[in-house]
Amino acid sequence: MRSLLTLVVLLALAYCATAVPIGAPRKLADPGFPYSTHEARLTFAGHVRAIWHTEELQDLKNGLEDQAGPALQDLKHEVHKRTADDPTGATGSGSSAMPVPAPR
Repeated sequence: MRSLLTLVVLLALAYCATAVPIGAPRKLADPGFPYSTHEARLTFAGHVRAIWHTEELQDLKNGLEDQAGPALQDLKHEVHKRTADDPTGATGSGSSAMPVPAPR
């Protein structure tokens, strides 16, 4: 019952995020985005999409990739090194590292 209620709430939120316009009508820079008219009220999903495609956020994403890229590569290398099953470098799942207790 609880999972059914959770599913209904998630579906209602998804519907509202994509179908219910929020905010004041505004002129859009691109007449084709996301509606065909020049004035539109965006949905929550439309606002997120519009923000995601701004130049400022693109700069932020690129800067994050530049700064976090080397650290991410180091992390991947460390995980690979710790999960290798044998010294030859073959990769493994690491599942044999710690046995899982049987259910009671």
